[in-house]
Amino acid sequence: MSVRAAESAFDAITIEGGLLPAEWLAKIANLKAPQQAAADYGTPKGLNLRDELGRYWRIANAYWQDFTRTRDVAADPRTLAARFTANMMREVFGAADFESADHPAIVADHNYPVSAFACGGKLPVVVGDPRQSLDQRDRVFGDGGRQRSAFGLLQDYLNAEDAALWGIACNGVTLRVARDNASFTRPAWIEADLERIFVEDRFADFSLLWLIVHASRFGRADQLPGDCLLEAWREASREEGTRARDKLRDGVTQALLDIGQGFLGHPGNAALRGKLTSGELTTQAYFRQLLRFAYRLIFLLTIEERGLLHPGDADEDAVKLYAEGYSLKRLVERARRRRAWDRHADLWQGLRPVFAGLAMGQPLLALPALGGLFADDQCPDLDAADLPNRALLAALEALCWLRIDGALTRTNWKDMQYEEFGGVYESRWSWSPTSPRKRTASPLRAMNRPVVTSARPPAATTRPMHWYSSCWIPRWNQ
Repeated sequence: MSVRAAESAFDAITIEGGLLPAEWLAKIANLKAPQQAAADYGTPKGLNLRDELGRYWRIANAYWQDFTRTRDVAADPRTLAARFTANMMREVFGAADFESADHPAIVADHNYPVSAFACGGKLPVVVGDPRQSLDQRDRVFGDGGRQRSAFGLLQDYLNAEDAALWGIACNGVTLRVARDNASFTRPAWIEADLERIFVEDRFADFSLLWLIVHASRFGRADQLPGDCLLEAWREASREEGTRARDKLRDGVTQALLDIGQGFLGHPGNAALRGKLTSGELTTQAYFRQLLRFAYRLIFLLTIEERGLLHPGDADEDAVKLYAEGYSLKRLVERARRRRAWDRHADLWQGLRPVFAGLAMGQPLLALPALGGLFADDQCPDLDAADLPNRALLAALEALCWLRIDGALTRTNWKDMQYEEFGGVYESRWSWSPTSPRKRTASPLRAMNRPVVTSARPPAATTRPMHWYSSCWIPRWNQ
């Protein structure tokens, strides 16, 4: 998978694979993560950490200017990148014991030509050629006749060597932080575009990078690799992610209510309400369609964030048209602004061609024919009905934004694991709605006021579910 920018305020910092979620980068930048006092970074007493960041910014800029001045004419660009990396590690990131390796490291009879080590050997550093990306294969990083990229060498070494858990790969223009990761299909890293940081004077991005890769984050020489602060942050973010998933389950529930309420409450959906009233469409069948509709949204959000929606050879104009006029991503930010929630139905009308395109294929939007979940027989009654903007945006807000410890956090669908999808979604398949009685009130009046329903058992307390309906009151059974 290609590198994709994190949903954060740091355009030159990219996360891949969920080493740290985007919201944790913001926490680190705001000095809200554990062990971020000035003393924790080795700042002398009487000095402010923010002031120190300004000083290191000036030092780093000076080294960058030296590096770029000779980069294009250097006889050996890799040696130049190694000198720049060494200066940055020692003089900017606090790795005073940074030392170049004289010979390849050997683990289990395999050679790992790691460039340098710091933090008592716990921090391996691989230096690449600035003319090559960190993912470009080169014999210099290989083992025997095997070729490896700079990042591939770092990852292989971290996976093989028990004494190192985190490491850095750098070619002068890009710096990448990695961790021991046994997955061959889901690479994981935090990457900084150094060229963009220095050319565009991105002090905020540099500050975040400094706070993450300072030598104090990788542990002391007398510590076990798993006791370093980066590992503590990772574990804390995973625990926080568990709480987020618990809240996300509630978000999926709320999205189902918003969608169901929206379809039943729209004045133009008399046919849908009539089917439910007559029994032609059972409440269980309706609920199954709601579940599929919600999962369509989740699936589309996920593959959009992972950059997997369009084929590799897709027309660029079609991809641009989709991104600017049809993507769910454009609606996610709008969902935060409740003043944008209105009674019109144009957003759902704009989403219909996407669902239809994913069913049959639509080259004008660079959409592949997936069928399955998007097939015509999956949500026939919903596909033919109208959905108010306020209902669709409310559902997206419930799916994409979580409030944790008073802070609004974006749901990280991109790095959600398969088992986590099951935890937040599949349990809802066991629910079943029943219609205990029919309403005799005026349909128009019923569509403009909430109906309070009981919660699903076995909970002892009730939970209000505001579901506008002219014909039925859903009761959830598990």
